Amino acid sequence: MTVVAAIEAVALVAVVFLFLHHLRRVERDNTIERQTLADRIQRPELLPVREAPPYREPPPREDDGMSLVGKIHVSDKYEGE
Repeated sequence: MTVVAAIEAVALVAVVFLFLHHLRRVERDNTIERQTLADRIQRPELLPVREAPPYREPPPREDDGMSLVGKIHVSDKYEGE
């Protein structure tokens, strides 16, 4: 029983250690990104912005009838009063 408890304790310590390591890595990446963004905004000549990909027209969409939702269509044969 104590062996199982010891194994669980070691596993818990390992999980906590790995989680803290992951948090440090994420925080470091976020710090680098913030610094890069600040440099790009304040001194764009140091970090040139990547060129945007060329614009392509989206393919034509098939009419799915969603534009008719909420509209009432009366038959052409209807003769109002």
